[in-house]
Amino acid sequence: MTTAKSLTVVLWCWHAPYAALLARALPEVAFRTLPTPYCPDGWNARQRPLPENVLPAPELIATDPDVVLLQTGFDIDAMLRAEWPGAAVYLSHNRAELEGQGVAEWLNDTGIPVISISPMKAQSWLDAGYRPFKGGIPVILPYVDPADYPVWTGEGGYVLTVANNLRRPLFDAEAWIEATKGLPVKLVGEGNEGIPGAVGPATDWDELKRLYREAAVYLNPTVAPWEDAHNLAMLEAAATGTPIVSLHEDSAGLAFHWKTTRTDVEVVLRTAGAPVMREAVSPATRRNTAARFPKDRFAAQWRAVLEEVTK
Repeated sequence: MTTAKSLTVVLWCWHAPYAALLARALPEVAFRTLPTPYCPDGWNARQRPLPENVLPAPELIATDPDVVLLQTGFDIDAMLRAEWPGAAVYLSHNRAELEGQGVAEWLNDTGIPVISISPMKAQSWLDAGYRPFKGGIPVILPYVDPADYPVWTGEGGYVLTVANNLRRPLFDAEAWIEATKGLPVKLVGEGNEGIPGAVGPATDWDELKRLYREAAVYLNPTVAPWEDAHNLAMLEAAATGTPIVSLHEDSAGLAFHWKTTRTDVEVVLRTAGAPVMREAVSPATRRNTAARFPKDRFAAQWRAVLEEVTK
């Protein structure tokens, strides 16, 4: 059986933060990242530094991979054009309904396994008619390591949200705007032009970590049924120890307050400097994040998937 230690995995670079998680968790695997409209050079260095075991490549055929990691319908089309005959796996960051018409049926027909980042999203694939070859759909929760993030201070005194294109169905933009109206707020990310508080994307990972550290509170805008609070930005804020409040339910279990209104946000801003936040809420948030989203589990689950598809 092929082991993860000898593998080369190729993926299209849609989500550099997740690709960096993979590479850092599996340092023995060689990753090759391909260009996308979102990352024309095969990597987005503003989002994450390039890991040592990642090498951007111009096209699939030049990488000679053991496994192709698919994440969108675009990737499927590119793989078919290259006539790739080997192992592949589909990583779903979204619900099946958002992945494109016919994707579930095509994956059924080809026998390519689906991996999901949350139980809710895995269930959406089953509801869409995808039938796993054996067992269920593996759910691999993301990980965050508090050691990668500075300890929260809250000295900036602002409400922080990190989200690209806040007006997507994944987020409740109108509730977010109402909850932050007139307050010191920073909305970090692309595609938010015209929204009060939008400051564009962070210049690099270090700046993003500083924004988490100095925010008084992180406001999570995700909304059911499209998201379930497992988005990476909220987990990174929690790993920093930033107090988390959520506009809707928090299935990640990290927000100390959810179903948040404007009044709640104002209260949190006033109390962000209180000793209880620094001495109790923030350390507990870091501990809970490390316990619920550990790196070792993430790495072990991915190694098992890669070994299974390359048997």
